[in-house]
Formats: sequence, structure tokens, C-alpha cells
Amino acid sequence: MVEWAQARSDWRKDEGAASGREGGTHWFEGVLFGDCSVILPMPQLSKDGAQVLIALAADGRSAESGYQFGVRRESDKQCRFAFLRQGRELTAKVIERPEGNARIRVDCLSGALGAFVDDELVLAASDVQPLGGHHVAVRWNDVQVDLNQVWVDSPNCLDETFAHAPSEWRPERGRWEVTERWTCSPDWSFFGGFDAAAPVLWSKASFEGDQVVEAFLSPRMHDEGYNRPGDLNVTLCANGADVSSGYSFILSGWNNQSTRLLRDGRQVAETGFAFPVADAYKDKYHRHWFRLRIEKLGQTLRYSVDGQQLLEYRDPQPLTGGKLAVWTLNKGLLLARSRIWYERLGAWEPAPRPVPASDARAPRAWLAAQREWA
Repeated sequence: MVEWAQARSDWRKDEGAASGREGGTHWFEGVLFGDCSVILPMPQLSKDGAQVLIALAADGRSAESGYQFGVRRESDKQCRFAFLRQGRELTAKVIERPEGNARIRVDCLSGALGAFVDDELVLAASDVQPLGGHHVAVRWNDVQVDLNQVWVDSPNCLDETFAHAPSEWRPERGRWEVTERWTCSPDWSFFGGFDAAAPVLWSKASFEGDQVVEAFLSPRMHDEGYNRPGDLNVTLCANGADVSSGYSFILSGWNNQSTRLLRDGRQVAETGFAFPVADAYKDKYHRHWFRLRIEKLGQTLRYSVDGQQLLEYRDPQPLTGGKLAVWTLNKGLLLARSRIWYERLGAWEPAPRPVPASDARAPRAWLAAQREWA
């Protein structure tokens, strides 16, 4: 569960960055299209000059491209808070070092910047020309920061671990409930869909404009093990009734032969990536959660699995938005966590009526072409 259950996995370290107390730069994996807050324990600044720097509204490549909030030790009893804009100081203040288990919160709200200690405003700044970056980073020197205790929050994000009733989602096909992942260890249970030729789960909300989707997926073990390892599929910008609409990312489909991107049912990108079916490989993914990431930014779509980019496609007429679906074929599917960062939230419209199974349009030819395994 390390891949999705620990906050540290939400951060990516710059290649070549320092280690330990010289923390280098760590980038948050999310793309923050709206306001954001960063929350962390007050650093234990044990020597003069030790500091932690938080970058906000940055471009994802350089921490100096955005705003920076810094907290630095000035003396045994004092520390210095400062806000900078692309390296230029906006405001600063020396305060008494907080004691005990104090927490810092840094807000970036459309050019309004605020630093809080235990919810008390300590430092504020404003920018009449707000920066347009969507990334957050953390850097530290002469101090240790535990990224498992650094929390990034944004209203333009739907983060679901299915610890509560999945009220944001609508099952269309199959049984979607908390179920065992492994037949050999039924006590380990997660949210998933099964008992259908094609279990499908739809988001109730529509997501418009640029968006980034992450899903941690796994095939559900059955009495015969994993006889069909592929088809861990995600569709976005769809109509909420047909996974043939929108952008469909098919992982190791077509009898485990290839990975493809389809736009409204038409193939626009393909790679030969498929899951090996040898027993030795099955042992590797028996406890593994596949981290699927889809980025729709402007005209460009990128698709990666476990940090490896598999597909990229430039759409001259990108779809504007729609609903999200998670689905598979001829087996069960487990969904441990999903995250959607979006530019705009669409209307919560009633779900359209599903296309009747007898209708020639459902499923489309490309979906029907995936031969069922006995």
C-alpha cells in the first residue's frame, strides 16, 4: 500500500538533489489549478541559518519561478518568515520561534499570500499580477523535513480513498463494493467492481478544461489467479453513458497485446506495452498497485504507468471535458485511490440513460473487438 497510502509518495525529488538535511527540491505530484494551501509541522531549526522554503504557483521546473515562503532560524529564540516573488522579497517578519507542536499553513489565493502559525495570521502579501503556475515544491537546508507530514490542499481536487461511502461515484455495471483483493487473504479488502463482463464506475461530476487524473488500480484475484492481467482502463471527458466516448486509455488490452488511446472510439496512439503472463511476473504484481496517470493539458495528452510514460498525443481539437470512468473487461477491478485535479468543475447533471445493450452502438466496434477469455 506504500504507493498510495503514504503522503511521501505524493512528492517527486529533483534528479541530482541533495539528501538528508540538505533536502534539495521536492515537487508535489499534483497540478493545482486553483487556490492551494500547504500545511506542515513547524520545522525543528536547530542551528542558525537552517531554513525551509515552500514554492507556490511555480512552473514545475524551477522553485524560483513562483512565489516562495521561507522560514529561517535567526537565533535561539527567533525565526524569520518571508514571502518572495520569483526570488524578489515582498515582505518579511522576525517572530518568536513557536514552541511545542505548532503547525504552519501557507495559503496562495489568487495572488493573496498568507502564512499562519496554528491558524493565527503572522505574515501576508498580495500581488496585483498573480503568477499562473500550478505547482508546489518544498526545499530545506540544515534541517530534516518528513514529507509524510506535509499536506497540500486545493479545492480543485477530488481525492478519494473510499474510506467512506463513494457518494461521488455512480456504478453502471457490475457490483461495486468493498471486497477482498486476494482469495488467499480475504481480510484485505478494498473498493472494487466485479460480477459483470465489463464493470464500469462513473464519476457523478463533470470536469472541464485542463485536468490530471491518477488512479491506483489492481486486478482482483479469483480462484484461477490472474488469467487476464490487463485492461485496467480509464476514460475521461466522456458523456457518462458510454466508455467509447471521450478519451479512453486501455492498459494492456486486446488479449493483453497492446496499450492504446482512443478518442471517441478511434485509435489515435498505441504502444506495444503489455503485461507478461509468466508466473514470475505475476509474483511481482500480486501485491502491486498500478499507478496510472493521465495529463490533459491544452492540446497534449500524456499517459504514464508507475512513472513510465507510455503514450503522448496532441489533439488539434481537444475535448472540452466530461465525466470520468474506471472500468475493465472479464474480471474484477480494485480501485484503492483516485485523484482528479481539474481546471473547472462542471455541473452535476443527472446521468444520461445508458445505451441499451442491444443497440449496435453499445459497445462500439473497438470494444467488441477485445475477445473475451474463457
